[in-house]
Amino acid sequence: MICTTSGRIRFIKMALRDWVAEEHLVRLLSANPAIARCARLEAEGGADVTVALHGRREVLIECKNVLRGTTADGAYRLDFQRTRASKRDACSRYYQPSDFQVVAACLHPQLEHWQFRFALTQDMDRLVDGECVGRLRPNVRLDARWSDDAVAILERLSP
Repeated sequence: MICTTSGRIRFIKMALRDWVAEEHLVRLLSANPAIARCARLEAEGGADVTVALHGRREVLIECKNVLRGTTADGAYRLDFQRTRASKRDACSRYYQPSDFQVVAACLHPQLEHWQFRFALTQDMDRLVDGECVGRLRPNVRLDARWSDDAVAILERLSP
């Protein structure tokens, strides 16, 4: 019998890559003078970052790395779902629009430098059939709804 740890190593590499992207996101947002507060969140299964513009409420951000492959026309893609689903709720693998208000897509896997694009979850596509209707679609294409300007996206949310 041959034992292998390749699955475990892949999981660790992905977790480390995600952690590093989150750290760069926090640094980017914290350096912006329009942002009053920015902090990492460590709760398992929750959003990654909380941020607030001056005079505005706090907003939750989920940070994801884009995939290394693009669409046929060169668009960046996200695999946008949790690693596992609860045994009692198959839909728990898919995010709900209310889980956080903003998604930050880290472009490092494609560009090899720390750049992000941002979108509001309220603007993202939802599942329209099956038992998980209304959850956010797991295959995301970065299109015109995504912006390099985090503050512009945050300002679209109500105060």
